[in-house]
Amino acid sequence: MPTLALFLWPVVTFLLFRSLGREKGLIWAVIAGYLLLPESFEIDLPGLPPYDKYFAVSLGICLAAPLFWHKKSWPDDPDFVEEGKFLRYVLGALILMILIQIVMTVQNNTYQLFFSGTRFDRVRQALSNRDMISMFASYFTAMVPFFMAWRLLRSPRHHRYVLLVMVITGSIYAVLAFWEMRFSPRMNINVYGYFQHDWRQHIRGGQFRPVVFLQHGLWLAFFLLTTALAAFALVKEETKGSRKFAALMAALWITGVLLLSPNLGVALLLVLFLPILFVARTIQVRVVWVVTLLFLAFPAVRQADLLPLDGFLGLISKISEERAASLQFRFDNEDDLIARAAEKPFFGWGGWARSRIIDYRGISTTVSDGLWIIILGERGWIGYLAYFGLLTVPLLLLGWTSRRRTLPHTTSAMGLIMAANLIYLVPNSTLNPIGWMLSGAIAGFIAWNEVRSPASEAAGEAPPDPRRVSYTRFANDKRREEAVPVRRSYPQTRRPAE
Repeated sequence: MPTLALFLWPVVTFLLFRSLGREKGLIWAVIAGYLLLPESFEIDLPGLPPYDKYFAVSLGICLAAPLFWHKKSWPDDPDFVEEGKFLRYVLGALILMILIQIVMTVQNNTYQLFFSGTRFDRVRQALSNRDMISMFASYFTAMVPFFMAWRLLRSPRHHRYVLLVMVITGSIYAVLAFWEMRFSPRMNINVYGYFQHDWRQHIRGGQFRPVVFLQHGLWLAFFLLTTALAAFALVKEETKGSRKFAALMAALWITGVLLLSPNLGVALLLVLFLPILFVARTIQVRVVWVVTLLFLAFPAVRQADLLPLDGFLGLISKISEERAASLQFRFDNEDDLIARAAEKPFFGWGGWARSRIIDYRGISTTVSDGLWIIILGERGWIGYLAYFGLLTVPLLLLGWTSRRRTLPHTTSAMGLIMAANLIYLVPNSTLNPIGWMLSGAIAGFIAWNEVRSPASEAAGEAPPDPRRVSYTRFANDKRREEAVPVRRSYPQTRRPAE
């Protein structure tokens, strides 16, 4: 069953693009593929990277999108003009850094790792040209949703639909999660015939931790968090009473299931980010900007041992001794992995668990949880900045864009969701295709601007020249909300009155 699902997914993606169009097809293919395909299952093809759910999602998009590139989901969408090529150049530079990192990582790890006192002749193999293909495939798998969203999901209408699909799928997934909390996490077993993780980790405090079809219960909890934030964002965005009420009911339902599940971290993130959704957008942008900078600098701060970890553990221990012990275990592992990464700081150790600590028996004694330490150990600082640079550059440019034109509430809400994702990536590795798509959609809004509206087109008005259009910083709130283009005016000499 899992093999059939993976090989049929490109066909499903083709049907989604054909029936819904390119924008809606992309959104549904990314979200549905992540939520429904089997996790922790891959197919080894000769001479090719492992074929798993993430590769199937990206491959299906790459095969279907060119066939329906001109089939718009919204035929009345306005035209777009690229506002400068700064973002394009930045993304190109980051891609170049990735290519350099792949080559240098392999070239710096062409030797085997041997350990004395072990009965194994080779415990960690050397990297070869095949590992270049595997690393390139991992980047390709992660970034296809980003670049497709950057090119297609550029309008506030697209962003609203992204949040709407997240709320719909989150409401359905909350039903499945509630069922698993009551009857045990057996959904993946019933459908695909196996359990995708360690069963013992999904029983906490005498209560079942739901997982459905995702990798772990932490992944499911974070998905419910993002959909709850998306639902509350739609509550603020919607103007019609029926739609606002439906969004509110979905938000309360998802939040209720999330709070019932034993996940303290996501509950704290919900309490932190939910009030920010209802403040001014300038404050939202500043929160996104600060969180992004702190995340990028976190490995350096962690290496310098500048964080008050003991005080934080003491605070958590007052809430739960079990969670404090779990965090202590994570911090101890991070200390060992940081020391290991410092031995190859620029391009890392590569794959095959070479970045982990290995004892005399050839067994790894460390566990890599946070995505930042995994990327830092395997790809070094160059790979870390290139990988997370693609993810975070759109978030850093949100403030710059908000000074030039009106920032839609749906776009700022997507930025807050990504900020919560960055915080959750510190202890976990929950980055998924939905996160890459959200970041790409924000990048699309930053890079492209509408040059005419459907209403003006229907009225027969000529589209304004984008080179002569600007947005005043002193317009009233109504004009700023409607994003009315204002032509520059120049003083003219008046004739004196006779």
